[in-house]
Amino acid sequence: MNLACGRCTRIIVVPDIPLPDGYTQKCPACGHDNPVDDRPPAKRPTPPRPSGSQQRGQSSSTSANRTRQRQAASPRRDPDPYENAMDQLFANAPKQPPQPSSPSPTPTPTPTPSHQAPTQAAPAPANNSAADKLRKEFQGELERMRQDLQNQFEGRLRMLEDRLATQALNPQVMMGHQPEGESQKAYQSQIHEHLLQNHVLVATQTASVIKSCEATLQRQGFQLQPVTALEQALEQISNKSFQIVIIDQRILKYASDSQALLNRIKQISLPVRRCQLFVMITPNITTGESQVFYQWGIDLNVHPSDLEKLDQVIQDINALKESILEDYLAHLYAYY
Repeated sequence: MNLACGRCTRIIVVPDIPLPDGYTQKCPACGHDNPVDDRPPAKRPTPPRPSGSQQRGQSSSTSANRTRQRQAASPRRDPDPYENAMDQLFANAPKQPPQPSSPSPTPTPTPTPSHQAPTQAAPAPANNSAADKLRKEFQGELERMRQDLQNQFEGRLRMLEDRLATQALNPQVMMGHQPEGESQKAYQSQIHEHLLQNHVLVATQTASVIKSCEATLQRQGFQLQPVTALEQALEQISNKSFQIVIIDQRILKYASDSQALLNRIKQISLPVRRCQLFVMITPNITTGESQVFYQWGIDLNVHPSDLEKLDQVIQDINALKESILEDYLAHLYAYY
């Protein structure tokens, strides 16, 4: 069993067996002998303790003995005549009356950082943490509101840009001289006039890719214009509006201005870009990965093994783009 030491209260381990009267166990910390027999604590003899006067007498006698020992050990010296003369001079000097002295101001202790930092700055972290948490919540809410307003503003701005572009293509349509349905058809016809219908630009340095595209797309009446350099592709895209543009990813990998081509695709006017189809041939990415749209601004990626189905995929995407464009124009004219 465990018992507390009677002097230092340290826990000592006592054998859990019957112990004889008067059995003690020494504390390993302070060396005090603790009675640990089976008798109740009230029946155990209490060792006599010296009273306070006896302790004071013993301490005073001990200090007196130490003083006498120091005096006996120190060497005796003769009185100094100079010290005696100075004592007599000070004793015979006239005594001056004491002058009242103004009470000196009690100096106020200057608070040091070590004294006040723990006491005054202790509640600060809790307050700061609560304030920071509240501030982060408000900042998150404000950021969401700002993003929503920015999205609405960008949407309205795109619609205005489309309206201005449409007005530049056909001013009579936007002036209201035609019915609404005819205006939408006229708008689509104006956009299609800027496109090279059924013309395909193929940018690749692999002859097998060009042959596969020709064999697949010429069956649907498309005309191919192949280029083997990225600079030529950038020039053709900047000067002409091809209905379909096919780019081999490998031509971007080994060119220094590949980013310029991707940026030029993103800068195409929206009314024209909505009617175009950009396809990238990706040897290391499976067909239909969405990352090409988010990262590169491409409508579709095709693995080289799927080029034989490219004509059907292009027809489906063109039909989908036309339907989306009709819905967009209906919303555009209804809004204005």
